[in-house]
Amino acid sequence: MLGSKRVLAVLILAVISLPSVVASLASDDDERSDSESEHTQDESQIGMSQASYPFDITDERALVGSADNVFVGRVLKAQDRVSSSNTPIAPVPQSQFAVEVLDTVKGNLSGTVTVNQGGGYVEYSADRDYPEDGVSKGDRIRELILVDGDPLLEPGKEYMFLTAYDRKNDWQELVASRVGDIELEDQAQREAVVETYEAAKQDQFDPVEAAPTSEP
Repeated sequence: MLGSKRVLAVLILAVISLPSVVASLASDDDERSDSESEHTQDESQIGMSQASYPFDITDERALVGSADNVFVGRVLKAQDRVSSSNTPIAPVPQSQFAVEVLDTVKGNLSGTVTVNQGGGYVEYSADRDYPEDGVSKGDRIRELILVDGDPLLEPGKEYMFLTAYDRKNDWQELVASRVGDIELEDQAQREAVVETYEAAKQDQFDPVEAAPTSEP
């Protein structure tokens, strides 16, 4: 359960298409290097899933209203974790990152926090032979799944984060893919994005309370 705010339901539809996005076969003694654990992303290794939200995620006022915290942060490191499944249809993996809080727009976060992002690596067994990919039935496949095409956070980069506190896991959950983690490429962009969300904070609203109710 997320902290003091009500959870905004997010429906994740995971679709893994094996032949075109086979990442690699996992050997019995597979060990990932430090660079791999930082989630290096190769376009040929990516599968996609889609999320559905109960409000307009292009409205910054609703985004800020749905968030417990809005802040600028620098990603320090990624936790190396691979979800495992016995079939090609698997739950969307979740990835956690240590993030240093640099500036806050909403909330009172400070220091280093854990941010959870939908998406990550999943390992599963091939359901049949895929000779064109050199894959046999039963081979273990490792694949990178992204939600709405949102690239995994990268250590060393700065982002504007919009998060809700997940009390059970004690981490910050992105309120939405792509718009909940905006990469900041330079100081000018950082200042512009901060200004945008400072303004949105002034007119923020709870999109759950604002949603129209159905007549009985």
